[in-house]
Amino acid sequence: LEVSQANFSLFTSWQMCDACGLPPHVIPIVRDGDGRPQTKKLLTCSGCKSAAYHDATCQRSHWTSGHKKECKELKSALR
Repeated sequence: LEVSQANFSLFTSWQMCDACGLPPHVIPIVRDGDGRPQTKKLLTCSGCKSAAYHDATCQRSHWTSGHKKECKELKSALR
């Protein structure tokens, strides 16, 4: 796996959860200055910083479905 800092951002889709594929959740109770609902930000993989998740459940699901190996390879490539 070849990764450079220049193309590192290509591995991350901050528009959806890497485990379930859904966009960030909207929090209807919390409003921004314009009165619109705020979107809860996705959490980032602490190992490789290239995967985003809604919560720990999504993170565990993605980890066991193959991200464990990918994460290790990405961390090694970016060192």
